[in-house]
Amino acid sequence: MLFRVTEPIIDPLRKVMPNTGMMDLSPMAAIIMLIVMGQLVASLSVA
Repeated sequence: MLFRVTEPIIDPLRKVMPNTGMMDLSPMAAIIMLIVMGQLVASLSVA
């Protein structure tokens, strides 16, 4: 179930990010992207 929830977010990032060997950095990039988007939405709702 977790795979089906996270894969639509992480799969496009895997296609864009360079291959780093054995380490997959796309989950970390997805987390950072979601944090930034959350902060943008919060700042828009305050204004």
